[in-house]
Amino acid sequence: MLTVLAVAAMGAVGSLGSTAPALASTASFDVSVYHSTGVLSGRMTGDFRRLNQSVTITNIEQWVRAGECSYGSFEGWQYNPTGGSPHLDTRTSRKRCASANTWFEPEDFTLDAKGVTGGINTVQIYLIDGEHGRDGYGEGVR
Repeated sequence: MLTVLAVAAMGAVGSLGSTAPALASTASFDVSVYHSTGVLSGRMTGDFRRLNQSVTITNIEQWVRAGECSYGSFEGWQYNPTGGSPHLDTRTSRKRCASANTWFEPEDFTLDAKGVTGGINTVQIYLIDGEHGRDGYGEGVR
């Protein structure tokens, strides 16, 4: 089962909600990014499911405020509390810009552990508003 954490980073809040395990450990994520004024500029939601050593990201929806742009970055790690935590894979969604408040549906993808024993046990999720230097952050830990 994946345990999910809510983390505040650089003025943005990301939250993740856990769901009951099915055939594989499953959790949902909900990460938002805000302007320094507190106005929501983007939000990304979806699910991640651990399959053997890899993690599949599915059901992704990304909301972008009118006149704004943002993109998601997903990192798979094998976290080791005593150090030496290898970064195993990264996927980045396409930058989305909106002329009106818009929901986009990026394609599903898999973070691959590349045969590393134990596989991915931590997923870091960033929603990035590069124009304003703001990030939303969430993390899922098995």
